[in-house]
Amino acid sequence: MTMNINTITVDDLIFNLLTNEPKQENEIQLQFINDISIKELFEFCMEFFNELCKYKYGDANGKVDISTWNESTINHIKAYYKSFGMNINILFLEPTRQNYNTIKFYESREYKKYPITHNTKLQDLYYVMFHQSTNKYYIINFNFNR
Repeated sequence: MTMNINTITVDDLIFNLLTNEPKQENEIQLQFINDISIKELFEFCMEFFNELCKYKYGDANGKVDISTWNESTINHIKAYYKSFGMNINILFLEPTRQNYNTIKFYESREYKKYPITHNTKLQDLYYVMFHQSTNKYYIINFNFNR
């Protein structure tokens, strides 16, 4: 199945992906009218993640409790990304002394803060969120499925 941005908006693309089960690996070929930057690609992947989570795992208000996720949930999310040639990595870290430097590394690579150049790769960018109720950091990044 090929979806082309010439015939479908990003919102429609996301809706079409969400309302179906994941396709086979690399079955969906995404094409954009214009070249998009690494930051724009990261933001697309995050927008898809947010909408996927709300649609598949959210309550009636779209609120998602990521602390209830298990390996099966994460593998289901990963299957959606694999269907269009991407990988998503989701890491849960507790703010322990052993994890301090790791967390600081990911925070320094947060996509809104990290200086993006023409050499920046998609996998260099991270989304970091801390949930006080679970006392965990949730770290997300993406890369191309090779």
